[in-house]
Order: sequence, then C-alpha cells, then structure tokens
Amino acid sequence: MKGINTNKKVTAVIYAVMIMLVTTTVAIGVYDFNIKTGTVTVDNKSQEVKTKKSTVGEVLEEEEITLDDNDYINVPKNEEIEKEFNIKIRKAVPVEINFKGKKSNIKTSDITVADVLKSQSMDYDKDYKIIPSLKTKVQKDMKITVTRYKEKINVIEEEIEFKTQTKENAQLEKGKKLTVQEGQKGLKENVVKDTYKNGYRIDKEITESKVVKEPVDEIIQIGTKVEEVKVASRAATDKTLVKKSAEAASTPEKKEVAKEETPVAPAPEKKEVAKEETPVVPAPEKKEVAKEEAPVAPAPEKKEVAKEETPVAPAPEKKEVAKEETPVAPVPEKKEVVKEKAPVKSATSSKPSLEGARSMVMKASAYDLSFESCGKRPGDKYYGITASGTHAKPGTVAVDPRVIPLGTKLYIESMDGTGSYGYATAEDKGGAIKGNRIDLFYANRSEALQFGRREVKVYILD
Repeated sequence: MKGINTNKKVTAVIYAVMIMLVTTTVAIGVYDFNIKTGTVTVDNKSQEVKTKKSTVGEVLEEEEITLDDNDYINVPKNEEIEKEFNIKIRKAVPVEINFKGKKSNIKTSDITVADVLKSQSMDYDKDYKIIPSLKTKVQKDMKITVTRYKEKINVIEEEIEFKTQTKENAQLEKGKKLTVQEGQKGLKENVVKDTYKNGYRIDKEITESKVVKEPVDEIIQIGTKVEEVKVASRAATDKTLVKKSAEAASTPEKKEVAKEETPVAPAPEKKEVAKEETPVVPAPEKKEVAKEEAPVAPAPEKKEVAKEETPVAPAPEKKEVAKEETPVAPVPEKKEVVKEKAPVKSATSSKPSLEGARSMVMKASAYDLSFESCGKRPGDKYYGITASGTHAKPGTVAVDPRVIPLGTKLYIESMDGTGSYGYATAEDKGGAIKGNRIDLFYANRSEALQFGRREVKVYILD
C-alpha cells in the first residue's frame, strides 16, 4: 500500500511540474508576441531597438530622440510600428548659399548640393557656375556659390574728333580769325563683347572696329595785316592835336563860340578854315572826319572869330572824334571765334535756367574706374570705356536707355542740400541701372563712396 501511495505522489508532482512548465511557456510566448524589434538610424549611425510601443513617435520618445522642423525622417511620427521596423533620420545642418550675389543662411537635411538648390527653388542653367559641384554631399557649415555668366555682343557707334588747322592770311586784318572750313566729326562702329557676372558687366572687349565716316579738319585763317595800326596812329595824332588845341584855347569865350557853332557848318567851309589853321593836321584826315562827323567842321561865322583868336580846332569836338574812331579794331570777328571754341559745360558748371525743362526724381548711385566698381584694372583694353564707346569722365552718367536715351544732355540737381552734380551726358548703362535709376561717374573712389545713394532731380536739356 505504501508503494502505491508513493507512486501516486510522484505522479502528482510530475503533473504539477508539467503544468507549471506549460503555463510558463505560454506566458513567455505571449510576452514575446507583444515585443517589436527594429532599427533606428540617425545620421548613418544605427542601433537595434526592442519596444512594445505602438507608434513611431512613441519609439523616438522612448529612445529620447528629438526632431527639428528641418530634420528628415523616412516615416511619419504617427505611423504604427510593425513587427519589424526601420526608422531613418537625417539631422539638418547649417549651410550658406550665395545665389547670384545674394546670400542666405538655411538649415537643410538634403543629401547633395543639387538637392539643396531644388528644395530652395533656385533655378540654374548652362550659363551658371556652381561651387562645389552639384553631386557634392552636404556638410555642416558648407558654402554654396551660384554665379551666372553671360556674354552679349553690341555694335556701338563712336565719334572721331576732328583736328583744327590754322593758317596765316596776309589779306585779313591782324587779330581777326576766319573759319574757311567747318570741322566735322567722323564716325566708327565698334563691335563690343560684354561679359556679365550676376547681371553686372565685368569685362568689355572690342572685337572689331570699322571707320564708316572720316573726320573733316577745321581750317581757320588768322589775319596778319597791320592796317589797324594806322588807324590807331591817326587816333593818337588826333589826340595830340586835341591836346595842343586845348592848351591854346584858354579863354572861356572861345568855348562858348565853339558850342554855338557845333550844330551848323557845312563840310566845304572846313577846307578854307584848314588853310588858315596850323598845318599840323593832315588834310586828307580832315576830309574823313568831315564825312564821318559833320558837326566837327566850324560854321561860316567862325572866320570872323578866327581873325580875332588863334585858328585852332576846338578841343571838345576833337576829343569826340578821337573817341568815336577808337573802336575800329575787329572785335565782332574775335567774338565769333570764341563762340566756336567755347568748351562744353562740365559737371561743375553753375546751375542754368531750367524753367520749362522736363524733370524727374531718380534714385542715384555713384561709380568710378576702380576694380571694385567696374571690374577692370588700368591696362585692360577697355578700361574706362562706356556703353557708348566713349571714355568715362566727370559728367558721364549711366542710365536705363528705355527711360533716358543715350546721348541725352542732362542737369543733375541735389535734393538734400549738398552740391549738385551739374551738367552731364547719358553715355553709359549698367545691369543694375534699370527704370528710375541713374549712376553718376566720379574721378576717384573716395568721391564715389562719399556720394553713396540718394535721390536727385534730373532735368532733360535736349
């Protein structure tokens, strides 16, 4: 009986152990069924993760992984976790982009330079130069530069200044000038290749030049004839005679008689008086005076007075004759020559009368011949050449030809109380000078920088 009871007890224990094993196995199976296994990769660093969480966001929170707005994740944060999962994350890094001269700083999780430009909607084509290359992988603090280069061919007309020849003319009075041939400017055509960087011209090259009209020299004759000297001597003789007559005529009565006789006297009577007077004054010159100035000759009554007094021509009348004969010199011709040679008004000229002139208010900037301003250095073939083919100088301004045609004469007036730029000519243009913009040329860098940017009033003189 004891043996039977012992077997029963052993059997019961075995059954109990088996039941426990089965229960444990089932419990473990149920537990393992709820655990999910996967991989989380952050910036190419992977780690295996086991979790009972339900969504991607819960897994990241469990692993203490935070995301910024610019970070990349391959699955949505609210997506449910599968039995096996793979989460990939790229953290955004700071990048500087210089796109056609405009800089911007962003944070991006893109892989390559091409991806960055695409995500920023920055379009480009074959005329663009991109550094580093489009396939380069993005790194922290990378600098991406996108520059546009473009070439443009223009045909520009350039005036050729004429020369002035001077010749002596022995038949022309000394001091006079006579223009016998007007000067005419010539004309040549230049084929110019302009190179632009981000819209700004950095290089200009004349690839071809052709003269289409030769200049015509101006010829001026200068008088060498000295007849004017005789007129001056005659005037001096008259003055000497007047002086002697004034010294001789000392009595007041004679002056009164001379005043009474002045308005009458015919010219023929003067010949008889001349015979009685001192023979210092040449007879031919007296005739000329009589023809030119009738009042000089004394009246017939003067014969009676001459018998009582010294027969000398009255001093006042002689003085008047001398004064009237003085302006024989050819002044008008000199004035004409001066007008022909008058220099063109510069930017420093005083303000003209602008009444009735069309005007507009424009935004002004300044430029010069420095490399920073024009992209050229002294010695370059087209250093200092404007869009009109002329040399840049004070008074040269750059405009938008659609607003102000090239060649237009202008007057630039300050609007802030500083000195006005003055007279100018629209001879240049620039990629940034569009619409209501004007660029004023200065001879040196410091003046251009000092001008800066300001509003000016532009008068159209043409």
